[in-house]
Amino acid sequence: WAFGTAIAGVAKWLPFLVNAVSYLLCLSTLSAMRFADKSDDGTAAGAAPTGIRMLDGGPVVWRHPFLRTTTLIAGLVSMIAQMAILVMLVQTRAGGSPAWVVGLVLGAGGLGGVIGSAVAPGLLRLCTVGTVVRGALWVWTCCLLPFAFTADPRALTACWGGVGVVGAVFGVALTTVRMHIVPDEVLGRAYAAMATWNAGAAAAGPLAGGYLISWLGLGPTRIILSAAMCCTAVIGLHPSTIHSSDLSRPETVPAPC
Repeated sequence: WAFGTAIAGVAKWLPFLVNAVSYLLCLSTLSAMRFADKSDDGTAAGAAPTGIRMLDGGPVVWRHPFLRTTTLIAGLVSMIAQMAILVMLVQTRAGGSPAWVVGLVLGAGGLGGVIGSAVAPGLLRLCTVGTVVRGALWVWTCCLLPFAFTADPRALTACWGGVGVVGAVFGVALTTVRMHIVPDEVLGRAYAAMATWNAGAAAAGPLAGGYLISWLGLGPTRIILSAAMCCTAVIGLHPSTIHSSDLSRPETVPAPC
């Protein structure tokens, strides 16, 4: 965030360019990966083409109800969180507050993340994953509701710190279950599929938020933001967000001959 804000001061389009280059670099790096077990001609023994292997993770995630639902929810939360940051930036600028106020609020989220990472293991020992996921969504909703009613930096700092705490707990819970569910041979590709969805949703958040602010104004957008988080929490009540350790792993996608 700090780096993106800094280079945005040089040119508004520069953060987007740097982000695009980083994704292209990651894509080229992934495409260049090779298996350690190779045949005599230097190719990966029995492996599918790289382009096909990169798509293997999507079906694995889609076929498992818990992975499918929680990935959808995580993407929606990412989108809403980015919209909240945009709303905060706009209302801070409109209110004439100094730039350090934004840094203070966003920094509280980072501090909250550290706290959440520390308490998450103990919380998961006390509660089931489904309870943690559902509880996190409702606490997230409570933390984001004040964004619709106040622009007080102190209130926003406290709320965004809470968002950071819950985000870390939510992430640890999902990661723990995903490691159990996803087969080892497609774990990286499944994570890539989930990360691609989350990154795309996060990128769509400021875009959608910008249009909403332009069309409806800041006040209605803040209300829509809170309503969207409430709807996401309701989606979290779906039975598929309950994970049982007895659930079998999904079948892997067979590699073509």
